[in-house]
Parts: sequence; structure tokens; C-alpha cells
Amino acid sequence: MEPNGKTVVVTGVGRGFGRTMARMITDKDARVVAIAPGFCNTRMAMAMPSKVLDRIKARIPLGRLGEPDEIGYSVVYLFENDYFNGRVLEVEGGLRL
Repeated sequence: MEPNGKTVVVTGVGRGFGRTMARMITDKDARVVAIAPGFCNTRMAMAMPSKVLDRIKARIPLGRLGEPDEIGYSVVYLFENDYFNGRVLEVEGGLRL
């Protein structure tokens, strides 16, 4: 893929891959960013047994699942911030603390 202007690639790839890609294409006026969403209030999550969901919520410092729009706001942030590059934005309520 040839970047065209300020191209932002938002994907769930690993940190190492994102950094490598950023080093390769940043000079072509493009950025590589990734987002790592945590457990969210989606149909897939709601299909889990309630006991499992309760255990997941208990491990999240904020005590709840994320909402899809919270992930969406984070994606917007990545598109609007021209200085964020080669990094993963973790949006998971502190689960990985």
C-alpha cells in the first residue's frame, strides 16, 4: 500500500509490528497507530455466562466493561492527533495495570 498524504492505519497488530511499520513509512508522510481495546459491552461479551463477566469486571480497576463508543472516541483521537505514531493506545479500563 502506498500512503497517500497523511494515512493512519488503525489495527490490532502487535506492538513490535506497529513500531517497525512506523519506522518504514513515517518518512512517506504516513503514521501507523494501533488500538488495543479491552472487554467491551458488545453482543459477543454479553453472550458470555454472567459469572465469567463478573470475574472479568472484578479484574478491571474501573469495575465495568468498556462501551463501544469509548473505543470509537479513542479511534477519533488517533486520527486527529498527528503526533501519535508507532504506538498502541490501550483502552481497557486499567486491566493491564
